[in-house]
Amino acid sequence: MRQTKLSMYIEMALFASMASILDKLTIDFMPQGGGVSLAIIPIALIAVRWGFVAGCTTGLLVGLVDVATGVTVYHWAQVFLDHCLANIVIGLIALCNKPIHEALRTKKKRRMQLTVATAMIFVCFCKFIVHVVSGVIFFGMYANGQNVWIYSIVYNATPIIPTTIVCVVCFNMLLLAAPKLVQRSKHAMAMS
Repeated sequence: MRQTKLSMYIEMALFASMASILDKLTIDFMPQGGGVSLAIIPIALIAVRWGFVAGCTTGLLVGLVDVATGVTVYHWAQVFLDHCLANIVIGLIALCNKPIHEALRTKKKRRMQLTVATAMIFVCFCKFIVHVVSGVIFFGMYANGQNVWIYSIVYNATPIIPTTIVCVVCFNMLLLAAPKLVQRSKHAMAMS
């Protein structure tokens, strides 16, 4: 059991590092930050492989690394919303672990793709909601007289829609090409 937990912790650290690197490679095109990013994928892989707690913890690690590497912070609560909670919610993809693993086990490609697409859209929507709330609280000054909720929704939808599409396609391609990325070894499953 200790071996399994150690493997999980090592994988969480590696995938959090990978997500942090991918986050730095974001194609930013929004004035106050935001763009198309693949950082969601490593967090989602850990969540599907090891479960909800591991996925959420990996998301938290990514958020903390993000803050530690020098992002602009306007308020301490923004750190929690925009960087930590926005990545933690990606761990919610683990709610679909059972159907994803079942579709992979039975080699039902279409079912797996639909489940992954639905789950990825859901977690990206959750991430979007967190960013919208943060936008209303901390970035309303940029709304220039327009309704701050509409401004935040439009601003945050602009990068999350292409990010969601790219992540759905890439995550499905990864699982089709290398399903072992989300499957624990029989030895590790027996020990956990």
